[in-house]
Amino acid sequence: MDLCDPYFWENPKYIVQSLYPSEKPCASHLVNRVFFVYVISTIIAILLHNITSNTAVYFILWILTTISLLPTYMALQRLHAVREGFNSQPSEVEFINPSQAVKIPVSNVVGYDEATVEKARNPFQNVTIDQYSYAPTRDPAPSLQTQEAKESMDALFRVQWTSDPTDVFGKTQSQRMFVTQPNTSIPNDQGSYQDWLYKIPGKTCKEGNSEACYGGTNGAAMPWLNL
Repeated sequence: MDLCDPYFWENPKYIVQSLYPSEKPCASHLVNRVFFVYVISTIIAILLHNITSNTAVYFILWILTTISLLPTYMALQRLHAVREGFNSQPSEVEFINPSQAVKIPVSNVVGYDEATVEKARNPFQNVTIDQYSYAPTRDPAPSLQTQEAKESMDALFRVQWTSDPTDVFGKTQSQRMFVTQPNTSIPNDQGSYQDWLYKIPGKTCKEGNSEACYGGTNGAAMPWLNL
């Protein structure tokens, strides 16, 4: 198993080994190389300055050193691009192609009969602050895809209007604000929320699933952007 050398501030004896090529360079190996090359360049510049008494040798050698280390900087950038994101443990969940995941339905885990019924003051049955103390076992709100929920929502939408009685044509009339929460259960239903966001079983692109890395998704596995 290949192990990375420690950084030079952790163990200085590895700094010389950074000059030797490595089949699979690590970030510590490249950082040690940059530091060691600059140290050697500075020592040479000091010797040349003592001989020539010209301070320009410092800038010339540092510029040449920076140019010679450009491949090392590029290798560090590639390592950073590969490691960017979230590091996760290996999972037994099978990867799935986003185009196939679109056809997989997300089941409604909340039935209408078992759900919290809407009220005019809280039509979407959002979780309120007092319910964490006085109703911690409240049922989630029902799915709005059911016919019962649609009829109830249509009725509640006409309650408590903010209007001007003198506006006979209803031009200044406006319904009150409806604010919806992504979760209506205590505690938060993280599983259903994850399915609602991604609708993909398994890992996302940033978690290491290359099948989910499609252009235009910015690292998130959203299959409806890839159709």
